[in-house]
Amino acid sequence: LSATTKYHATVSLRVIVEIRATRERSKVHLATPEVLDIDVRLARLEMSNDLLNAARKPIRDFINDELRRNDGKIRDKANQAVGKAVDDKTFRVPLLEYLLRL
Repeated sequence: LSATTKYHATVSLRVIVEIRATRERSKVHLATPEVLDIDVRLARLEMSNDLLNAARKPIRDFINDELRRNDGKIRDKANQAVGKAVDDKTFRVPLLEYLLRL
């Protein structure tokens, strides 16, 4: 008897992030991004074990309930990750500089 079960899972992830940009002369400053909305859910679950595969809907529902219950933690981690990806930056935009001279 083998207890090994292989599975394939598809996770759906939707994130809406706001990055405010402000302009001062020819410089553009990107503020720290903020996650406005996030939706993570187990979209599909397939298991090689017939018994577990028959119970996949309750298992999927349980996982999705846990994801919803941990929404605050997930949002905090997403904000940290996005913050690292888009650190506070200020940069020059030569085209903007040129247009402001006209």
